[in-house]
Amino acid sequence: MRLSHAMLKKIALSVLIVIIAVTAFFGWFNRMTIEKTFLNRIDRSANAYLDRTMKKALVTFAIVRGLNAVISVIQDSDIAVSPAGVGVTVAVGEVLDPINDIIERFSWVMLASTTSLGIQKILMNIAIWLGFRVLLCTAMVVLLIGLWFPRHFRFDMKAAGFKLILLSVLIRFCIPLTAIATDRIDILFLNKSYQKAAETLEKVSVEIEADEEKGTTADGESGIAQKAKSFFDGIKNAINAEEKIRILKEKITNAIGYIIDLIVVFILQTILIPLLVLWLLLRFFGDLFGTNLVRKLGSAFHRSGSNKAAEQGMT
Repeated sequence: MRLSHAMLKKIALSVLIVIIAVTAFFGWFNRMTIEKTFLNRIDRSANAYLDRTMKKALVTFAIVRGLNAVISVIQDSDIAVSPAGVGVTVAVGEVLDPINDIIERFSWVMLASTTSLGIQKILMNIAIWLGFRVLLCTAMVVLLIGLWFPRHFRFDMKAAGFKLILLSVLIRFCIPLTAIATDRIDILFLNKSYQKAAETLEKVSVEIEADEEKGTTADGESGIAQKAKSFFDGIKNAINAEEKIRILKEKITNAIGYIIDLIVVFILQTILIPLLVLWLLLRFFGDLFGTNLVRKLGSAFHRSGSNKAAEQGMT
């Protein structure tokens, strides 16, 4: 018995679907994308960006914490020299308080940024497994069922299978492509601001540490505490103490400005851009599956908040 052209086509398509399903189930797609094909470049570029940004965040945090350490030592020495010059001591304390506040907020931003980068690395590894090994394999099974038994279900199984294929590809590559896009934005718009801010902060830290340095300790050993003490001894004994405080205030003000620049860079690079991509994906999935996921999530959140408010009102 001769098979019709349509039946031969269906059999050939079924064989292809089975091959893809088996390949996805045993993880061969993942091994190919990691080791063999040009898709390796996407994964390598994404991993390199995440590692590089994590390292940059840690180095930046170390620079700012180093500046904070110098300032903290100066404030600790402040108490020891205060009896000799109360007016000068109070003025210096007022100068140092704002940068301590901004450094504390910077610490929270860097914690959020490094956490976001760590989550992205984990999600990338999960997406490799979930995208091709689970969703793509499931899509092939759904597509095969829809191909041979199209009338046994109330909805279009073939359409659902194609949607799952698209979803699996998006999940597999959304984190790497987001990382690569963010890397391009960083190179074009953010890196110059970061470099200038980091270099200036390191320079300010060295200048404050070395300013008014009187030499070494009695036993010939230098240290931050001795430099801080020498700095305040110079202020107490100098006629132009107010001028030295003004110079210190200018350096601290410049440092605050550059710390704010770093906060903006890392918030954009590690938080806002990934959230924007997530929002775009939700909108895309909503259009793909015929529903507005963003609006539904917002309505669910609003209902949850209203229910909690009602329960609190009753209590």
